[in-house]
Amino acid sequence: MLKNRGSWYMLIVAFLFAVSINFDKIAMINSDPFFGMGLTVLAIGGVLLMISAYSFLKTGSSSFRNPMDTERPARGPGIFSSDYGMYLSRAALIGTVVAIEAASINMAYTLQIVPYVIAIKRLSILFIVIFGTLVFSERETGKRLAGAALMVTGAIIIMLFA
Repeated sequence: MLKNRGSWYMLIVAFLFAVSINFDKIAMINSDPFFGMGLTVLAIGGVLLMISAYSFLKTGSSSFRNPMDTERPARGPGIFSSDYGMYLSRAALIGTVVAIEAASINMAYTLQIVPYVIAIKRLSILFIVIFGTLVFSERETGKRLAGAALMVTGAIIIMLFA
């Protein structure tokens, strides 16, 4: 973990999330879960769009391409490409799932103490590891499950002693 840059990035993200979640709850309390969710998802989407546009302008290619996929060209699909509809429908499906998830989580923030909600939300890591193994044939499932078990243990400790 000390040598892996991805682990450090995740620690930074966890710290930023721990700070920003309180602002999300304040937004939800002062408005409603759907407005708060819309504001949060819009802000995240805007930042990711800027990062993607910067990456595309800098390199001339899409940074969201699987590097192991040698059948497709390095450049992303154009608007008039036949692949564009496939990407657009997938993006719409992902967006719908994210909106439902965010609205559900935001409603839970208004009904319960935030650390409890986050602890329950973190239990989803078990499903993510299983899904990654079964669907994407990821390797080193034992290591991933050990990390997921550590996260679940932390969630249980928070629920029992917080």
